[in-house]
This record gives sequence, C-alpha cells and structure tokens, in this order.
Amino acid sequence: MLKAAILTTGLLFGTAALAETIDWTPALESLKNMCNQEAIHDSDIDWWTAANVPYYKDKRILGSMLSPSVIKSTVRFGKQVHHLKNATAFGLPITRFELDNGGNGMLDRVEIFFANNDFLKLRSEFYAVKDRGDNAQTVYANEKQAWMEYYYSQDGNGFSDLDYHDELEDDVEYLGAEDIDYAQKDRFSEIVTTGDGDTDTLSVYYEANGMGLVYMPENVTIDGGNWRSINLTFDNKKNSIRCEYTYPPA
Repeated sequence: MLKAAILTTGLLFGTAALAETIDWTPALESLKNMCNQEAIHDSDIDWWTAANVPYYKDKRILGSMLSPSVIKSTVRFGKQVHHLKNATAFGLPITRFELDNGGNGMLDRVEIFFANNDFLKLRSEFYAVKDRGDNAQTVYANEKQAWMEYYYSQDGNGFSDLDYHDELEDDVEYLGAEDIDYAQKDRFSEIVTTGDGDTDTLSVYYEANGMGLVYMPENVTIDGGNWRSINLTFDNKKNSIRCEYTYPPA
C-alpha cells in the first residue's frame, strides 16, 4: 500500500514537473510602448474573427503557441476572456487575459491580470516617447510628468491620420513639446478635451502619473471621426495592466 502511494505521488510530481510554462511576452511586448497593439496583431491571437460571431468558446482562438496555457475561454461579440495556468508575461505569472474588439480594425481594451502585485515593478518598463523632435526622451509610467505637443497642417486640410504610433505625414509639421506644471495638468487636459475647433492645428496632451500613462489628442473632428485617446493603467486593486483606446465624447 505504501509502495503504491509513493508511486502515485511520484507520478503526480512528475506530471507537474512536465507542465510547460507558456510565455505570452512576444504577443504583448509592444504594449510597453504606449499600448502599441502591433505584437498582438502579429501574433496567433485571432482577435478579428472572434468579433464577427455571436458566441465563440474555443481556446484555439489563441493559436497553437498560447492555447496550452488556457484552462477556460469565452468569446462573445468581440470580448475575449481567457483564464490561464502556467502562463507568464514580462517574467511574471499571469492568470487571465482579456481584450475587446470594437469592430473598427483596432482593439478597444487589452488587459493582463497578474498573480500578485509584483507587476507594479513593470511600471519602469512601460513608456511614452516625449517630443518627436531632436530632443526625444523616454518617460516611464512610474514617473510624474505632463506635457503638450503641437502640430500644424501645412496644406490646410487638417490631420486625416495622426496617432501616437504613426509616422508623420509629409504635410504635417511638428511644432514642438512644452512641459506643463504637473499640479496644473487637469486644466490642460480639459482644454484638449473641449477642443478649439481649429482643424489646421492640433494639440496633444501627455501624462505620466506614477501608475500609468495618458495620450489625449485634441477633440477635433476630421472626416467624420476623431483620434483615439490611449490610457495605460496599472491597477493595483485588480493586479492588472490595462490599455484602453477611447474616442472623445461627441
């Protein structure tokens, strides 16, 4: 009886030892640069097809590389929730991965849930680039800074395509960056939210607040749409890193 118990215990430990840890970092790495979605788009994650079905319950939506770490998946109208086991990201264990597809060719939310609050040390790895000019510098999520950047449309047709991660078009001139007194940051973010109605100039508000980053273009409607704001949040209540991409209110 004792021999059987020892054998069973050995088998259990042997199985545990063989459990493979799946590293999600390659599919999420680009998020470090102000929530850039490029790595997700290039990965095996089927974030687009799932948005076009009413109910999808199949962990294979993550592809052969990531699906072995999934113990339960639910996908409904573009919202994916994947519960994970033996999974890591950025060197830390993760327990859940969620994303929302707004159906516009971009994700509206990406959220990574960690096993504990050790994820807070990653704040020094997530960043925004301050100043597109010769004085470009990296500002990290654990810092506290606020600044504005200014752009001018040389042809007078406004800004048909300008996003944090885009290269500037030939007809767009970068005018420079201006530091803001951090204590006065709310006043500047409110100005950007309201917008001044001038489609030839564009102001963009940036913020690093110690627990995340904010990118907020001025509320200027061009060709029937607006640029999306980006909010990166380190949520110490949910033990998550959350990227949200939102349009300003009409």
